[in-house]
Amino acid sequence: MGFKADLSFLQKLTMGATATRAAVAFLEGLGFAPIELERYSTSNKIWSTKVKRLRLADLLCVRTGLRVEIRAKSDLQIKMSDSPTNLERRWDSGLRDEDLIGLVSCYGGAAVHVRAAPVFIAVRDLRATVHLAKVGQRKSASEGAERDITWPSIVPSGNGEVVEVTAERIRVRMDPGRFQSYKLKGKTPLVKVGDRFTGEASFLAGAVSRIINPTLMLSRRWSPVDDLRSDVATDRYAAAKALASGKADAPVNVVTLLANALECETEPRTALEIAGALARLGEDAGFEYLASSINREGDKSPGYLRMEAILILSEIPDARSATALDKVAGDRALKGDELRQAAVWGLGRFGIQHYSSVATYIADEEDDVALHAIAALGPDTDKTVIEVLADMLVQHSSSRTKAAASEALRIIGSLHVAEALIFRVNSGSPWVPATLGRLPMQVLANAKIPASLAQMIEPIRLLSSPSNWLAARNTVTDFQFLLQQDL
Repeated sequence: MGFKADLSFLQKLTMGATATRAAVAFLEGLGFAPIELERYSTSNKIWSTKVKRLRLADLLCVRTGLRVEIRAKSDLQIKMSDSPTNLERRWDSGLRDEDLIGLVSCYGGAAVHVRAAPVFIAVRDLRATVHLAKVGQRKSASEGAERDITWPSIVPSGNGEVVEVTAERIRVRMDPGRFQSYKLKGKTPLVKVGDRFTGEASFLAGAVSRIINPTLMLSRRWSPVDDLRSDVATDRYAAAKALASGKADAPVNVVTLLANALECETEPRTALEIAGALARLGEDAGFEYLASSINREGDKSPGYLRMEAILILSEIPDARSATALDKVAGDRALKGDELRQAAVWGLGRFGIQHYSSVATYIADEEDDVALHAIAALGPDTDKTVIEVLADMLVQHSSSRTKAAASEALRIIGSLHVAEALIFRVNSGSPWVPATLGRLPMQVLANAKIPASLAQMIEPIRLLSSPSNWLAARNTVTDFQFLLQQDL
């Protein structure tokens, strides 16, 4: 963390992650086998360490080789960001003609959700019509600042059905019955008579010549083994991820192939991914390479690769991952370094769920490490760890540690937590009712709470969400922001 909260940026990340997850579910429903190709494309976790990754599409189908770049849109348009002076950040950098862009219409706001299924457009078609697109103004005056490129399109405001398509217009019947016409003005119709459309989530016409039906690509077959020998780093990267995914047709000698590829690999991020593939397949060599990468610095191994190695280990539920991550989290030589926070996060519920290790860091002397540890404990935390936290709550001499244990137990919020607290009510610690009263209502309803204890926690419950609207997460954030406007 280590930086001021940026709610606007978080909102954008949340939309992107929500859209990508929806696209994964949609493609799986069609029969594809998608995996996350661009790391963290399905997450809204913010890190201040900027990992310089290969320019990749967000998703990869490991059976067909289809790659899809997902773009979440609160205002559906065929729009791409472009940095004309940075070859790595051009609108189509790293994308192949056969790749697809999946445009996902989303509702923004406090509860992001998807309006409708993704709309898929081929990169080839965008390149063929880029001369028809409108180039926006630079978003800032700095060199290399992004601009938007927007392909003309027609998006209906409401649901309806297409009743007529001519060279000049598209006529529709809106629900519940009003007729409306759209002039094409040179745009290509993307619908036919009888098609249903969804308001703010469908294209009626556009500068591009077609909308892609991805099911037509289900018959494609792809050989990740061949791509592991490709001259293109992104191909080798994708092949390594696919071969270790458990969803691709991997040969019996896949470990040998990956080990040889790692030995020959010169692109550092691809080498890390190949090592990650070996680790996913249980090979010591993969874990050893990743662990050594965390300790390796210098011109040949930029610092951001240490973060990438931690993120890869966080995806592999194995005791060797836990050992490596715990070593980083506990390394006092890394004081003030975000690597410790990332390691704790990776040990937790968004990583490998090694909660016994996470619990040791909830009262770390570094606030950011402690906060990550508290937030990384999940509702599936086992009873043994809960007992440790409950003992800390009533026995520890530090009020900082007691406060951390209380918040950790509240976040876990399971029936085991309630039972552990009720068992310790006779300790006399005020932290017991203070924590119990903040547990979810459904947990409290299922717990056997003595009448006297229920009476003690009632005032606390009244001050907590959902009983008190001022305690709701979004309200708290907005209200604290308002209170700072005091000059």
